Amino acid sequence: VLLSTSARARRNPRWPKSWEEDWEKCEASALQMLRAQKIPLKFQNSKIMEGVLGEEFDKSINNNMKVSMNFDIEQVSDSRVSQETGSCLACGNCLSGCPYNAKNSTDRTYLVSAIQSAVIPTAYPSFLFKGITTYGWQSSYWLLHGITDRIKRVLGSKSGQEIILNAMGHDDSSGKLTFEKETNRILFQPPHDHLLPRKIEAFEKIAKKIGGVLFMSKYRSTSVHLLGGCIASTDVSSGVCNPNGQVFDTTSPSGVHSGLIFVMPRYYRVLLESTLVSLLLQLLSIFGTNNDSEKSHPLLRGEVGGYVECMALEMEKMYIIHGEVDLCETDTRTPYTQYMRYHLLVAASSGSRYVLEGRKIMNPYLLVLYAWRESTTLNVTLAKINDKMPGEDSMNLKGKLRISVLELLKSVYALEGGSKYKFVFLLMQSLLTTYIIRAPRGSLAKFSPVKLASEPYPHSTIHEIQTEDNFTISCQHWESCDRQLKREEKPYPVLLINGYATESYCLPTEQNDLIRTLLKDGHDIWLLHSRVHWSNPSNNFSVDDIGKIDIPAAMNKIIEFYGESIRVHVVAHCVGGLAIHISLMGGFVPAKHIASLSCTNSSMFYKLTTSSLVKMWLPLLPMSMTIIGKNKILPMLQESAASYRHKLLKSIARLIPRYERCTCDECEVFSGIFGNAYWHENISDSMHHWMNKENLPKLPMAAFPHLRRICNSGFIVDSKGSNSYLIHPERMAVPTLYISGGRTLLVRTETSFLANKYMKLHQPGYRHERVVVDGFGHSDLLIGQKSDEKVFPHIQNHIELAEDEMSSFKKQREYNKYMKEALAWSCDPYEDGESFGSWVLPFITILLLVLLFKLFFLSGFS
Repeated sequence: VLLSTSARARRNPRWPKSWEEDWEKCEASALQMLRAQKIPLKFQNSKIMEGVLGEEFDKSINNNMKVSMNFDIEQVSDSRVSQETGSCLACGNCLSGCPYNAKNSTDRTYLVSAIQSAVIPTAYPSFLFKGITTYGWQSSYWLLHGITDRIKRVLGSKSGQEIILNAMGHDDSSGKLTFEKETNRILFQPPHDHLLPRKIEAFEKIAKKIGGVLFMSKYRSTSVHLLGGCIASTDVSSGVCNPNGQVFDTTSPSGVHSGLIFVMPRYYRVLLESTLVSLLLQLLSIFGTNNDSEKSHPLLRGEVGGYVECMALEMEKMYIIHGEVDLCETDTRTPYTQYMRYHLLVAASSGSRYVLEGRKIMNPYLLVLYAWRESTTLNVTLAKINDKMPGEDSMNLKGKLRISVLELLKSVYALEGGSKYKFVFLLMQSLLTTYIIRAPRGSLAKFSPVKLASEPYPHSTIHEIQTEDNFTISCQHWESCDRQLKREEKPYPVLLINGYATESYCLPTEQNDLIRTLLKDGHDIWLLHSRVHWSNPSNNFSVDDIGKIDIPAAMNKIIEFYGESIRVHVVAHCVGGLAIHISLMGGFVPAKHIASLSCTNSSMFYKLTTSSLVKMWLPLLPMSMTIIGKNKILPMLQESAASYRHKLLKSIARLIPRYERCTCDECEVFSGIFGNAYWHENISDSMHHWMNKENLPKLPMAAFPHLRRICNSGFIVDSKGSNSYLIHPERMAVPTLYISGGRTLLVRTETSFLANKYMKLHQPGYRHERVVVDGFGHSDLLIGQKSDEKVFPHIQNHIELAEDEMSSFKKQREYNKYMKEALAWSCDPYEDGESFGSWVLPFITILLLVLLFKLFFLSGFS
């Protein structure tokens, strides 16, 4: 690192006279010769100290620094081989030896040689019991601390947490190193350092700040150049000293000098070196204690170094200047799931910097059938950091990295370090816990209801509606906050239609939801509670009844409230999306009253994932309807009173395989019946508690046979299974928006793809859009923590464009070209194929069916 020369150093009389005459010119000439570069990077050591000291940390070190690296290689004769020099990455390990081959000095390979020789030099506090002469008599409770620390290490209950502090500065260069031949001992007279008391004071503050004990060596000032070139090794053939710092002596019986100790001038942290999923990662030691039982073992998480190769972006290696890895990360929202997370900041020799985010998600779905694929597939995002033009969009690449069996074996074989066997054991133990034992790590049961949001929800009015078949449904009505606008000037109202029984729009526990979002935009909101809603449960109905009767009744109420000329924006989710398409394509609601239609994971098509589709194909649902009997309203709460039939059905639901398991009983039953409706990591604890403990006390199941026919057909059919709706595309004269979750769950992205293609083909005069939101599954599109940031803006934009009644005509030519694209597309670019593991589900389900048949039916004849 090239820093400006201090005034004190410039006063030294040994500087050449030419430099004294024109210092700036000579310094600039030297910088030009060394090709110094300005790099705005912060060393790793500085980041650690900043976290420790907080406000006391000197912020001035964050300025741009001139870093000297790529020295020119001198031309040598044919008898000599020039050695290629690497690029400095500002890692801060200059004194202990450059691991990146960026220094043309004798000590540049010190750390690399130590690692390659599997030498782990011992930290200073571990020398404690070799004699008090090493440190002298320390103050405070150092002896008790050392004894306690040693006992913990012997018992294996504590990992290394030593931090070695090294202060650099100017001294009088008066130190001496002499060697006594008579005693075979080294004598060291340290140079006089005027700043030594201030350094010691700073060290004491740091030790007090982090709650540690300061061990001060007698050798408080050492010349780096005298000691930096000594290479540690296992024997004299490849090094100068052993891992304990003892200098080799071939004439001595012990093989080392009895009193000659090499003092390490710089700390470094090395635990093991590992190659994993095509990334060379060198795991470093971890600071701090593991007081949280839900965190992974310290050997499975920490800071990393190494390099990444990506020839498509950079021809040379990209070195990791800051990296964090956790190979067994857990989340209380997904206690059965194990995550492997990678966060790497890498720098290339071209000056470009990238952030590589990687994640593995491992679930005990179908026992260990997915274990190999999940544990060897890394989902990565590589983003380029644009420092010069922060406002411009930076490059963002996404993909998957997979490792073969051969590469994995090479990675295991390449592990080095004293803790490599323990590391492998802990990693295998974590995978065994995830896939075989399937023990939860943490639980959502710890969540306390007092954490629920206490802010009052906007006032609403309940309108009870009597349908034509004498069934009572209801609409919850919110008036917009903007009361200054006249009714004819206000935006069109919005009708919200939920999925099957659950609530997705009115979320009182969250900071924001779609209702409050649209109210701020000036819209009146109407939330339909149809006969599938738990507040109006019916014991005998179908999805047809919602589309033919309930939605038209709600539309008539809105028309009665605003007048015949009113138009309504419709937002529907899941089964609600199926029902609104039945209303429109069946002619029960005229398109002239619909301003726009937005559907999340639903359309006139309904394409399920393989596992969900298999459950629909097999007679599991008819058997369930037989078990439940005449009372088709299932109590969902764990403490609710339930009949024997209901308890048996809930017990069966708990046994059905699902991708994500949960410690909440209500969530387990619901996902056993439907499949996982959301990714748990996308929703808050308060949302999960409210959704399962308060929002759904009972589940009306009468519409399941009709829903099964729709799922098996892949598109909307009537209750008898006939194609009565899809043959009327002329009735869908409305602008549409179809939204799918990019991380497929329950419903595939093909649902929105086919719908968008269908609408562009049959209704080219209207605006039709399709959005796939990355990271979301099914219901979490509306109830997720980040739904207001990533999903709601698409719905808002679609509604806003539809407010202009002429927008579809103004942009007709622009959108007509997409009709041709819809015809040209042969497959969904967002569709991610499912592996063979999903097809194993039929065999498991068949075994369950045989067991149920034996227990339930045969028992009736005995």
